[in-house]
Amino acid sequence: MDLINRVIHKFSKSSFALLIFGFTIILLVLVYVFSEKLDVPVRYFLADPLSIFDVNPLIGIISNLGILLWCATASVLIFTFLLVIGKVENKKASFLFYAALLTGFLLFDDLFMFHDRILTSLGIDEKLMYGIYVILFGFLIY
Repeated sequence: MDLINRVIHKFSKSSFALLIFGFTIILLVLVYVFSEKLDVPVRYFLADPLSIFDVNPLIGIISNLGILLWCATASVLIFTFLLVIGKVENKKASFLFYAALLTGFLLFDDLFMFHDRILTSLGIDEKLMYGIYVILFGFLIY
């Protein structure tokens, strides 16, 4: 936890801005590369799936609201962690950090349907993913 604390205090706003800018450029380059390699129009990577397939925008609204809730929760946990690091005991700060990681993991799982589609298409049983969730939650509580 001390390493995280040192990294945060040495990380300037300009470094953070460069990191975000660099990440954005890399993401756009990856979109272009995948578009070319897979022969999929760039629009398919950038547009909302509901507009691409011309379906009712209310399809999946509860799922989308759930994703927003995961994102809001992860953001609050990360923000709170950044506020309290170095001000409270490491155990409490660690809990916030690992809770943010687990919540972010659940966010991306829900957003990209890892356990629903991706893992099952690779032959990995969905029950294994639920087992991993239980183990990760157990570590968090511990």
